[in-house]
Amino acid sequence: DVYNPSNKNIIIGIEKKSLNVSSYDFTKNTINLISANDNFIMQDFVNAFIKQIKNNRNFQTMVLDASDMNIDNECKTNILYETNNFNDIFEKLLKYQNDCYNIYEKNNYNSAVLSGQKRILLLINGIESFKSKLKLENQNKLDEFFSKSKDLGIINFILIDGIDKVKKIEYESWFKDNFDSSDGIWIGDQ
Repeated sequence: DVYNPSNKNIIIGIEKKSLNVSSYDFTKNTINLISANDNFIMQDFVNAFIKQIKNNRNFQTMVLDASDMNIDNECKTNILYETNNFNDIFEKLLKYQNDCYNIYEKNNYNSAVLSGQKRILLLINGIESFKSKLKLENQNKLDEFFSKSKDLGIINFILIDGIDKVKKIEYESWFKDNFDSSDGIWIGDQ
């Protein structure tokens, strides 16, 4: 597979045994997880990954970077790339989602009415830090936000963080109810 910016599948690496290109459809799950033992191991992968997804025409990509990872400047151009103002962005996403949900609700919960909406791929680098930077009122809205995202299918999330940070959120209902624990991407040795 050669990368095609019109394809929903994103190249994530090479298969170890077959040496075939490996790709992943980040729109198949509400929450997608990329993790490793520490951020340093993930840094090169995340930089290459952002460069690839920012050119994909199937979705509008947003990157909310709450990590201490060194992200290349090239990853920050021609894309919504934010390292602060998380509350403002979260509130705008909530409004967009609520507007879409009202349309969905008025059409007897038929998600087909949203097929013309541009899909958002929201990459949150440093999910535990991101969550802690949200004001309490917005933290309390995470359950509903992720639940509605799952119903509507217009916002998909890629959460990137070290496994120690993921363990801090893995039992929170917004995460556990919307994440398929049998799926995800691990960077590094098994």
